[in-house]
Amino acid sequence: MDTAIPLTSLDARGVNAPLIEIEEVGAAGLGASRQQVIVADGYPLDSLLVNKGSQTLVVLFHGATDRSRTVLPRFEWLSTVSALPVSSLYLSDPTLHTDPSLQLSWYTGWKTFNLHEYIASHLAVIAEQLGVTAIILAGSSGGGFACLQVSSYMPGSVAVAFNPQTNIAAYKVGGVGMGPQKYYARTVMPELVPLGVDNLESNPDWILPLEDRLSAIARYRLKRQNRLVIVQNQNEFHFPEHLLPFASSARNAGNSVDEILYEGPNAHVVPPRELLSKEIMHVVSDLPLGA
Repeated sequence: MDTAIPLTSLDARGVNAPLIEIEEVGAAGLGASRQQVIVADGYPLDSLLVNKGSQTLVVLFHGATDRSRTVLPRFEWLSTVSALPVSSLYLSDPTLHTDPSLQLSWYTGWKTFNLHEYIASHLAVIAEQLGVTAIILAGSSGGGFACLQVSSYMPGSVAVAFNPQTNIAAYKVGGVGMGPQKYYARTVMPELVPLGVDNLESNPDWILPLEDRLSAIARYRLKRQNRLVIVQNQNEFHFPEHLLPFASSARNAGNSVDEILYEGPNAHVVPPRELLSKEIMHVVSDLPLGA
């Protein structure tokens, strides 16, 4: 059985790539392959690897997913990032498997399972198999939150987050609604809302028992050994409500935070493909020679 297929043979969703074991990644050769590991409670962590033999690996995290239109696994930004001259890995959030209607779960895992930390260990194994020397983690919105959190467990990594949430409790759809948190809390973290979800708007402290996992602001109150690049549309509410408090707190702890602001619509939408590609490649070009 083939262990990788040419990128030109990969379908739009990336699911026709051959499924191989993690231990086979290093020997799979150039091209596209899929991996699946079963994490806590039997849920799958699916990934798609596009191996171009580069010394840099770019890891992509997806954002909110319309489950009525999208079948898991989801490998967001595949067509955009696979066109770049670097190897790339796309991760589908296993937390979504906990409920068939769950759209956004920020790769947190559940109360008894820290998925961010697990993914960091998982990526270390893949990086060793590939022999890469630099890892860049990227995503937008909820995927941006995930890349910030996972990167904190990976010294030397770079997180490139586009319009990210930095505190799950502060996310508001369209700047007003808290539907995603209510559904997430009810289905994924019911232990945090024993009295129900009706009062989440007036009770941002519901995340406190797991604040280090559900708030990047809390996570980066200590100095971490990674680098952060946040690309933010300054015309939408994530700028004042997520970026500014995060950047201030993270810098106060001595963390490396670069802000790149751009003029976008007055709405929280995905960044332009060209912008995502450009900023990822800017980070690649800044890496030490050999990375």
